[in-house]
Amino acid sequence: MDKDPRNFDILLLNGSFSRLWDRENSVAINQNVLIRTVVYWTLV
Repeated sequence: MDKDPRNFDILLLNGSFSRLWDRENSVAINQNVLIRTVVYWTLV
């Protein structure tokens, strides 16, 4: 597992959004996580 703190922060954010919104719209969450992942790897 990646020990990079930035990666850990993003995983925490994704987990928080998933818990908050999973019941509302799982598709939107999947898109949000995908966008965050793409942005993260672009910045790296």
